[in-house]
Amino acid sequence: MTDIEVALADLGEIATRELAKKHRPLGLEQNKKVAKLGGRTAKVARDELEKI
Repeated sequence: MTDIEVALADLGEIATRELAKKHRPLGLEQNKKVAKLGGRTAKVARDELEKI
């Protein structure tokens, strides 16, 4: 893994944690939604980086 890939993975995990604190998901389905939102945060960051 490159340094950027590691940083983006960390960003996705941290974003997911913060979203979980805010939204307080209950059950698997709600947690999956929060995880997808956190992953989307990392994807947007990656897409923006690739534009440069």
